[in-house]
Amino acid sequence: MYQDVQIPIPASFPGLTRKTINGTTYIYYNWGRAAVPGKTYTAPKNTCVGKLVPGTEDLMFPNESYAKFFPNGFVEDNRRAEAEAARDAARREAAEKARQLTEEAKGKAEEREQDRLALLRMMELCRSLYRSVCVSEQEIRNLKQRVRNLGQRVPSDFPVLSDHLPEVPASWLE
Repeated sequence: MYQDVQIPIPASFPGLTRKTINGTTYIYYNWGRAAVPGKTYTAPKNTCVGKLVPGTEDLMFPNESYAKFFPNGFVEDNRRAEAEAARDAARREAAEKARQLTEEAKGKAEEREQDRLALLRMMELCRSLYRSVCVSEQEIRNLKQRVRNLGQRVPSDFPVLSDHLPEVPASWLE
């Protein structure tokens, strides 16, 4: 039995559908889905909650099922909106964390590249120091010959620049 009070139908309330039977439009509420035996799909569970007021599109006469499903009227379920807001906040937080980690990784890669370049500059400096010790090609040949003659031993009068210089290259001993 329909009540004789008219209530507004919300424009975007989830689960409300309209169905016209013999020229009368009824308002149905979809409150779930049920598996169809022997099939691979589900069917909606709909219950009529009211009848559209003739000549209007946004008013209805509610019935007993309306009171059962909507004891407080058409109040949107805030849990869904809150869950969506929390999910969006979590996505934004995850995206920000990913951005921070990416920037941090880029920074570390740049530091490693700078360290690699510094090491290359140090190696080049060591090579130039070796070249500066032996100014001419003749001096290099003389040093190579002295090292070969001593059986790869360094003489006591051999000029030592620093303990930090690398060892004599193997190509000098050939």
